[in-house]
Amino acid sequence: MSGEQRRNGAERTVFAVSAAILLAVVGLLVVDLVGTDDPAAPVATVSEPRRLGDAFIVPVEVRNDGDGTAFDVEVRATLTTDDAAADEGTVVVAFLPGGDTEEVVFRFTTDPAEGELKVEVTSFAVP
Repeated sequence: MSGEQRRNGAERTVFAVSAAILLAVVGLLVVDLVGTDDPAAPVATVSEPRRLGDAFIVPVEVRNDGDGTAFDVEVRATLTTDDAAADEGTVVVAFLPGGDTEEVVFRFTTDPAEGELKVEVTSFAVP
């Protein structure tokens, strides 16, 4: 086999690999452009409260079910009991990308089992 034939074979191989990579990149770009882009949709899910010293800790998972990014996600927890005024707390998650999850924690002096605990996302900003 002559040097020129070996070079042609190597050139063809490099060309085929380059073309395959280029097609893969173009394909991914097309899929990204055509794919759905759901707006940001942050939601809060309460985990099991636990006692910590003289307080009660309530972990909350804040999840963005949308594709878009949410900024300044405000999560409010309100604990209402029969014998006391409502105890309330607010936490702000600064940045929550689509599909991502953050955990925040609320602290109460009253056992959440003795009242009604309401946790909700009250507001967020979109770019």
